[in-house]
Amino acid sequence: MSLPSSGAYLRGPVVDHLLGWSWLVVAFVAWPWRSNTDVLAALAGMAFIVSFMHQPLTLALVYGDRRQLAQHRTFYALAPVVAAIAVVVVWSVSLPVLAVIALLWNAQHTLMQRYGLMRVYGRKNGDHQGRLERWTMMSLLVVGVSSVGALTDPYDIAIRLDLGRTNRMAILAFDPFLPLATVVFAVSAVLAGVLVVVWVVREIRMGGSVAKWSYGAASLGLVVLIMVDPVVGLIAYVSTHAIEYAAVVRASLIGRDDVELVARATRTPLRRLGSVVGYIGVIALLLAVVRTVPNGMAFTIFVLGALHIVFDGLVWKLRRPEVAGPLGVPAVA
Repeated sequence: MSLPSSGAYLRGPVVDHLLGWSWLVVAFVAWPWRSNTDVLAALAGMAFIVSFMHQPLTLALVYGDRRQLAQHRTFYALAPVVAAIAVVVVWSVSLPVLAVIALLWNAQHTLMQRYGLMRVYGRKNGDHQGRLERWTMMSLLVVGVSSVGALTDPYDIAIRLDLGRTNRMAILAFDPFLPLATVVFAVSAVLAGVLVVVWVVREIRMGGSVAKWSYGAASLGLVVLIMVDPVVGLIAYVSTHAIEYAAVVRASLIGRDDVELVARATRTPLRRLGSVVGYIGVIALLLAVVRTVPNGMAFTIFVLGALHIVFDGLVWKLRRPEVAGPLGVPAVA
């Protein structure tokens, strides 16, 4: 048995702990209003705006980096067109189905981001628990999703999460699966519990790190919050994902010294400030334009969300030196 190491932070102990537990701050804000539909809907709306704002960052990391483009040039050229066509096709069949796919895909993507950060801490500390941590995270995802039908009333969630007809239909679309929710929840909870115990035992034997222990506990706490109150949990889940993503992107870009556009545009504090202002301006202009088109806002959100998730899987590969290096992660031989 080894004591946890105090190092292996991404941006330092204070910032890392605040990022890992940022969902708790959001939950504290939303919790007192969990019975007030108007306030809760406003908070959920703000959370989704924050979430939407971070998604095009991935496009900047791809199209502003010739090295990244060169690795999958044809794919990156065709992906926006394919995503747009896919959204149109599924939408024409069933909007609720499209919304359900988007919700589940985003839920999986958000939890995999937490898995990725766990691996950053693990690699910094020299452990090799990637496979166990991936399965643990996936089991926790199933626990969180199935708890919506097993422990709560989806109809109540549809009323409290008053974000429009599409989102309500997406939640209510789970209704046919409610009889299975309790069984899935029970099985996945047992499996997740076993995997968490195995992970804890291994971390104790290896020593782990304070940063990783804290982040693992925060991830587990977030899933528990979703089980206790899915609406407050969703608001916290969505918000902390965007906050963490922006922080990781910043840490990655600050550590770069190459000549690619995305790196040069964020090299100094002044350039980073200008890039943030310009980015917000572009997003605001985009939203102003798509709002003038029928269903333009929803279509844009679906397409950008799909591209963000798919591109993220290609951009953030810790085995690549250009990704691992700026984050301070040892390269894999």
